[in-house]
Amino acid sequence: AHLLHLNSQRTMFAERIARLGYWELDVALKRFYWSDEMYKIFGINEAGQTYHQNLIRELIHPDDLPVYKQKLKELIKIRQDIDGQVRIITPDKVLKYCRFMAGIIYENGEPKIAGAFQDISDLIITQIELEKAKKAADEANLAKSYFLAQASHDIRQPLQAIDLFVEGLKSAPKNKYPEIICLLYTSPSPRDGATS
Repeated sequence: AHLLHLNSQRTMFAERIARLGYWELDVALKRFYWSDEMYKIFGINEAGQTYHQNLIRELIHPDDLPVYKQKLKELIKIRQDIDGQVRIITPDKVLKYCRFMAGIIYENGEPKIAGAFQDISDLIITQIELEKAKKAADEANLAKSYFLAQASHDIRQPLQAIDLFVEGLKSAPKNKYPEIICLLYTSPSPRDGATS
């Protein structure tokens, strides 16, 4: 009895740390068993109860229910373990992201469907936030590149106009604009990297 209690405590600890709940369906009796952690994940306060009611199907997000049902059909048909990801909505309207796994086990030769749900909400929310941050960084980088391209164009255009004007003055007769032409010949060219 002591060893059974100790093993039960260890299992409950492991489930709590991993946010992993265990469930089982007695196919013949159509009764469900849920571990305490399953009740916590699904936001239900009746831990330790056995139900005829399929609370999993009731609380899975309606958009994800077809995927879950299809996976269970595969399990029953090909008798191989399944897994996937679904969202659940607790009775308090809290949205959670869960990974689920299920398989067939036997007790006294009778088949049972056993499975687990793991609350991975923190991981998924972090991924969503990272994707948003990456998108915002990409948009900021694009805006910066656009600004620099525009600024470069806006700066080059008047400089090119000045350059053309200067070249035009240099080829003008020296007696027409004597002071300006004298300054042009004595000032270093912007192309040389010097400043006047």
